[in-house]
Amino acid sequence: MRPRPSLPATALAAAAALLLTACGGGNETSKDSGKIEGAHQDDKSSAESSPPSSAKRPQIKIPNGFEMTFERWESTDPKENAVLQDGRERVRAVNEAILQNPANPESPHVSFYNAEGALDSGKRWIDGFKKNGLTITGEVRYLDPQVGFRDDGSATLVYCADESKGFSKNVRTGKVDDESSSSPYVRYTTLLKKNGEGVWQTVRVVNERGACKG
Repeated sequence: MRPRPSLPATALAAAAALLLTACGGGNETSKDSGKIEGAHQDDKSSAESSPPSSAKRPQIKIPNGFEMTFERWESTDPKENAVLQDGRERVRAVNEAILQNPANPESPHVSFYNAEGALDSGKRWIDGFKKNGLTITGEVRYLDPQVGFRDDGSATLVYCADESKGFSKNVRTGKVDDESSSSPYVRYTTLLKKNGEGVWQTVRVVNERGACKG
């Protein structure tokens, strides 16, 4: 779906062919530049192991009918790997909330992995699915993740999503909207901060449709 900040009902239903925010987790921000200031700055401590996390990660359950594939979402660097894993679970948490019947914008799993602007707009987006009686179906691939660290201790996670086989579906009728007039490939640039329990929470998302190739 095309990025939009306000989620008007008619636009949500009309543009349901793609899952820009559903799959990326919130449609928080969309800019032509597709960049977050300070992204990819190297941190001398990036190769160091992160302190053990005290948080107990929630168990996210994705029902049948929707699949996510995360390709190369692992790193031999423990700090990078921690960002990758929490970034991945954030995507799964948002999709899980949309797949609940009805969609659940107050899912504790969403607030576990999101904070600040990403949490607020993510809830609004999930609520749009709830109000319009929509869910998601099909398959989305998440590709080529890249982690960077900034001088202030935050991290960036940039990745691509192939949404060519992912669609929205009317919960009541079961009708799948599989018509699309825009590129199914989207680049996501996310900003993450580690909270007091050691969880890398996403606080901002920028997306750019067509910036990635299949």
